[in-house]
Amino acid sequence: MNLHFEYVLNPNKEFVKKSFFPQVELDEDEVRVIPKLVGICGSDLYHYSRTGQGELFLGHEWIGEVSEIGRGVTQLQPGDVVTSSSTLGCGSCDFCQKGIVNLCRHPLHLGSDKIGALRSHLVMKSFNALKLKSHESSEILIEVMAVAVEAVRLMKENLKDKPENVLVMGAGTVGLLIAYLLKEEHIPVVVTDITAERVERAKSLHIQAWSLKQLLFQYGNKESFDVLFDATSDREGNKGGWDYIPTLIKKAGLCMMVGKYIRNVTITPDLFSRLALRMVFMRGVPLSSLDKTIDQWSGRLGLIAEKIMTHRFSSEELGEAFETALNTKKSGKVVIEMT
Repeated sequence: MNLHFEYVLNPNKEFVKKSFFPQVELDEDEVRVIPKLVGICGSDLYHYSRTGQGELFLGHEWIGEVSEIGRGVTQLQPGDVVTSSSTLGCGSCDFCQKGIVNLCRHPLHLGSDKIGALRSHLVMKSFNALKLKSHESSEILIEVMAVAVEAVRLMKENLKDKPENVLVMGAGTVGLLIAYLLKEEHIPVVVTDITAERVERAKSLHIQAWSLKQLLFQYGNKESFDVLFDATSDREGNKGGWDYIPTLIKKAGLCMMVGKYIRNVTITPDLFSRLALRMVFMRGVPLSSLDKTIDQWSGRLGLIAEKIMTHRFSSEELGEAFETALNTKKSGKVVIEMT
């Protein structure tokens, strides 16, 4: 039995199980964690659909069990269930000292060309691993809920007043959770998506949702929304929500860029200046937002998970899992059980 392995996505879009040499001794401030569940994120799908130039190590939404701690670690014990931000901070730079690991100057990114969570174990500085309150499989949504928490926090940081109405473009997991949090705070919110099945999933969470065609008919060219969250992307040739922003947002409106774009996008300075449009681009999740999410939502995600989590595969079925996740008409959140 191979005890030390990782799954590598090769340029042929195949997952290969490979051995690696483990770090035998932990530094005094390190922990060793065994991933138990890994969620497939839109970023993973983006990389998966663009394979061809090298090996990739996917997986950055994960929960796992601490198996070993360094002699200086006091806040964790073997058997604790933990997760982390998608960025493992170095612990030494100025950003890490402030808990802003998402801006670490010497980061290790999970789901990259270096390392992913689809492996037998992870070793990290102990401050990166945050303890969860529950062992339930629904805890796999904690990291993506933290993205939503951080997005809403940034919205508030950039607004003087509570918004009258908000649009979330993209009814994937992140978009749904952003809308769910806004609804919890009694902020009027509408979700839109080009996929009918995603619109219906939003409605199942009691969120007002429209197809993009319906939304444009109802709100187009009316400068309707104070805040627009763009939780789309240009994966698989999609244009994303970018081109619709000037049509839907009010003057002096705020646009929160949450989704991932790789293509060049067009900015017409005169149009954006006439709208006095403000834009905020997200980059990962600081530990403070992840910690806040755990405090508020760990152990409380079961009902949300019932609506969002649609498929579960073993790690021996990665190809099928990723192809299922790519089919947005068929799937919501797809989860890998590490075996």
